Amino acid sequence: TAEREQAIVSFKRLILLYSFPEVSPLPELANIQLAELAIEMDKSDDAKKQFEEMVQAYPDSVYGTYATASLAMMENRKTVATSLYKKIREAEPIDSRLLTRIDNQIKVLGGVQ
Repeated sequence: TAEREQAIVSFKRLILLYSFPEVSPLPELANIQLAELAIEMDKSDDAKKQFEEMVQAYPDSVYGTYATASLAMMENRKTVATSLYKKIREAEPIDSRLLTRIDNQIKVLGGVQ
C-alpha cells in the first residue's frame, strides 16, 4: 500500500540521517521495522537483505544478533533462531521495543520465555 511505501521511505531516511551512536537504538529499530515491513508485503528477499545489512552494520550488538536470529527463522532453522533470541533476552541492558519483538518471535517459535 501507499502507506507502507511511505513508511519504508521514512525509515530509510531515518537510517541514513541518524546513524550515530548518540541516537541509538533508533537506526537499529528502523532497520528492524524495514525488514518487518518487507515481510508483511511478501518481499522476503528485501527482508533478508535488510537483516544481512544489519548483521554487517551491528556485528557485536544485540541488533546484529537479532538480525542473525531473524535470518535463521526465515530459513526455518528454528532451533538456532530460538537459541539466539533467548541469548539476546539475557543481555543487559536491552531496549524494551527489542525485547517485545524477541518475546513475540519466541512465542511464534513455540519456545518459553
